[in-house]
Amino acid sequence: MVAVVLTLAHLSYDTSTLLVLSLLSSCCATLYQLYWDVVVDWGLLQQNSKNPWLRDNLILRRKYLYYISMVLLLLYTILESHFLIHFLFSFSISNPSPKLVRRTIGRFVRYEFLKITNFQFLVRMCSGRMFC
Repeated sequence: MVAVVLTLAHLSYDTSTLLVLSLLSSCCATLYQLYWDVVVDWGLLQQNSKNPWLRDNLILRRKYLYYISMVLLLLYTILESHFLIHFLFSFSISNPSPKLVRRTIGRFVRYEFLKITNFQFLVRMCSGRMFC
């Protein structure tokens, strides 16, 4: 929210201080979004996992696909950012392709993570014969 307010203030008043504050707040928001997507929603980047920097339970056998999805998430999140699209790449802001690719990758990995955690919960519940 702070990044949006500072961006709107920069567009209205066009000062270099607001530009720097807007860029810094946008970078912080982007990094937090990446952390939330990869660590919290996807369950990846676990240091003590048997799969390096992934999670213990993976559905796909090819582990490199998870690394590729993390790199693509990083690239498409940066492309989706307003400043980088507008100032560096000269794309139209209404171009939906980075957002669609990022959301498609994110939904697949999140769905997989939810299926694994729900299955583990069901196994724990059935092993105690509580609801099975």
